[in-house]
Amino acid sequence: MSSTESSKVEFLAVCTVKPGKLERAKALTTAFIDSVKAHEPNTLSFHMVEEVDATEPRLIMVESYKDRASMDAHTESPYFKTLFATFEGEDVFVSAPQQYVGKVVAGFAR
Repeated sequence: MSSTESSKVEFLAVCTVKPGKLERAKALTTAFIDSVKAHEPNTLSFHMVEEVDATEPRLIMVESYKDRASMDAHTESPYFKTLFATFEGEDVFVSAPQQYVGKVVAGFAR
């Protein structure tokens, strides 16, 4: 693994969405992802995954960053703060998202 790869940070957020709020959560997050893509070159990837066969609506964010500083800058962006203020104001989530930060230790991409 190269030094660039070893500094990469992976982030997962599991968001349980209140009934009736799933489409709104997906729309808000899609617009947010567009802002991330346009303004954050060190965000290497960002995917919103909708859990299938879940008993509650759940969205999972799968994100990769060049390094920890890039991830920290992401969470300080004005559009990040606006998104989460909107989520809170519209009471979108059952509880705060579960968050996990890690690094890839094995796997592949095609």
